[in-house]
Amino acid sequence: MTILFLLLGMAMLMEGGRRLVDAASIFAKRLGVPPLLVGLTLVAWGTSAPELALNLSAAFQDRSSLVFGNIVGANICNLGLVLGVCAIVHPLSCEVSIVRREMPLTLIMLGGMGLLALAPLPTPWHLGRVEGAVLLGAFLLYTIATIRSAYDVTEPPTDAAAEEPSGSEAERPTWLLLTFFFVGVALLTVGGNVASEAACQLARQLGMSDKTIGLTILAIGTTLPELATSVMAIRARQVDLAVGNALGSCLVNVGLVCSIATMIAPYDLPHGAARALLVMIGLAVVLVVMMRLERGYVRRPAGVILLAAYVASVAYELVAG
Repeated sequence: MTILFLLLGMAMLMEGGRRLVDAASIFAKRLGVPPLLVGLTLVAWGTSAPELALNLSAAFQDRSSLVFGNIVGANICNLGLVLGVCAIVHPLSCEVSIVRREMPLTLIMLGGMGLLALAPLPTPWHLGRVEGAVLLGAFLLYTIATIRSAYDVTEPPTDAAAEEPSGSEAERPTWLLLTFFFVGVALLTVGGNVASEAACQLARQLGMSDKTIGLTILAIGTTLPELATSVMAIRARQVDLAVGNALGSCLVNVGLVCSIATMIAPYDLPHGAARALLVMIGLAVVLVVMMRLERGYVRRPAGVILLAAYVASVAYELVAG
């Protein structure tokens, strides 16, 4: 029965990802905004709904190890699994703003979380309400700056996704697109919860700790919406939307999910937290270097490296506990 729920959740994820990408891409064309902005905001917020719901529930239950493990593990999934798989499916050609601004800012945000968690002041190895407020403030400033800068773009995007909607796309009323968008978010949220809960039941039967479950099984489960949405976007040649979704989800996880959960229930970092933080930040550094060296490209060999690094980190966590 658990396996059936797992398969059902994954089917809902794929359908939800397809509907969300379709609606988001048409909205971007109609509003005349870059697909990257849609990926960084609307799509990233929508696909991060499972992380938000799960971690707020865990915070109210004072399950801090699960909160930490899921947030850090989900970011590792986004950087290693999601972007790695996407690059293998189709080499990623990222626009200049991703290389010069979005990826470095993502690295700064992830590094900031690590510094706040490990810094000796005000409390070492601890995430409290002060740290949560700092992360939330940084996320709000980043979001406002991203939206403003996107509307300052004067050159039309060269991506095929920026073409004017035609045929049946142009005829769809706004209310129908909104319905598709929220149906997609609902399917992703429910599907992610069903799949992750089924996976967690299997993990608990194997005697895994909350932190290990959060970093591995649960992180994969709650990141399945991002994976499904980004792969669908890549297949639709919506590269900027796919990359924006993965990076935006990292920022939402740290700046919104982590900050709110931390302000609800401050906690000391679990055993092995520094190792997990270093893996998360290390993947972000590798991505920045790759994009700089390849002038915005993340090719298939780079995707294989990212995916291999992710698999190795998960395997180590499962062995180390």
